[in-house]
Amino acid sequence: MLRPERYALFLTALRAGLRLGELFALQWRDIQFGESDDDLNRFILVRHNFTRGQFTSTKSRKERRVDLSKELRRELLKLRDKRILEAVTRGDFDEFRQPCISKLVFPSQIGGPLNGSNVFNRDFLPSLEAAGIRRVTFHALRHTFASLLIQQGTSPAYVKEQMGHSSIQVTVDIYGPLIPDGNIG
Repeated sequence: MLRPERYALFLTALRAGLRLGELFALQWRDIQFGESDDDLNRFILVRHNFTRGQFTSTKSRKERRVDLSKELRRELLKLRDKRILEAVTRGDFDEFRQPCISKLVFPSQIGGPLNGSNVFNRDFLPSLEAAGIRRVTFHALRHTFASLLIQQGTSPAYVKEQMGHSSIQVTVDIYGPLIPDGNIG
């Protein structure tokens, strides 16, 4: 059975297109939930990556702002509230009497970053199998995000920004065949 925090992790990969290391480095302070589902000021600020056992800058070495869908907003708020309730139940408060939860949105059981191999083998692959989906890489979730944006008629420039590509050419090279009317010869 898929753990709720893994559902939120997979949904974030699908609905925000973050790389695995960006997901593992994502902190609560990087998420702007907005005042409501209808508040357009909802986004994830992608600032960090976790790779080879270290926190680093993003692949492009630049921050990027990824819009937060209503569905993802609700799921992340649910996860955050669950963590806060668990902290309150444990009586775990900081010096300001705020509930102590991990700074990481998707921490390991000991509070540090997750292990990519464990997530892939213990959670992702069994989830694919249970859903009857062929085996794919975790990175396929990122490609799905971009592909869906393009198939919905989103401009390649917007996709470039959401994905954090270094240039529009990278976006077009990867997703050009999906752009409506983009491969007219």
